[in-house]
Amino acid sequence: RTIKLGSIFELENISNYQSNAVYDNKYIIKTEKDKIIQILASFITRDFVDDIIFKEYPSRLASLLSAILRKIDYYDQLGQYQEFQKLFFEENYDFENQAEYTINYLKKAMYYGGAWVGGLILAGALLSSEKELESEDLKHLVRYGILTGTAMNIINDLSDYTLFEKQENKFNMHYKRPEDQFKDIENKRILLPFYYA
Repeated sequence: RTIKLGSIFELENISNYQSNAVYDNKYIIKTEKDKIIQILASFITRDFVDDIIFKEYPSRLASLLSAILRKIDYYDQLGQYQEFQKLFFEENYDFENQAEYTINYLKKAMYYGGAWVGGLILAGALLSSEKELESEDLKHLVRYGILTGTAMNIINDLSDYTLFEKQENKFNMHYKRPEDQFKDIENKRILLPFYYA
């Protein structure tokens, strides 16, 4: 079950990357038609995830897992809003102070990475526990996931400003193509390294 759950969440992650590729102007997006295809692919992948969940798990558990994944989708959209409305160079570079910037940035990192890892840990706890977990225990597990995922998202942002020759030297969880390096600057997003430079 753990492998299945990991695969389901990775498919969910792929679905989010498919739509984010459009917003990030990644190397594969060259035309308006490419954008439409990527967004449609994202929807199809997400539907495929729900199909797997409801085939593999009992109805009540499948509904819980699907709700967790919908919440992750919601937070992914909030992360995109935060990134494009609150951290965009031309729109709003005038932060009142460092604390205001830090709050906006950390919200973005939490919405993207924290919600995903927190949801994954919650789903894993629900699947693997022999008995019903106490709500306090679940809160602690989710909080741990949110903090870990937020840190992973910050590392991911830092890696945009670092060129690596080989994938195995990359210190983040996925490899970025050289043509995708520095996309945050190109897309005029004020992420952590840029703000403190």
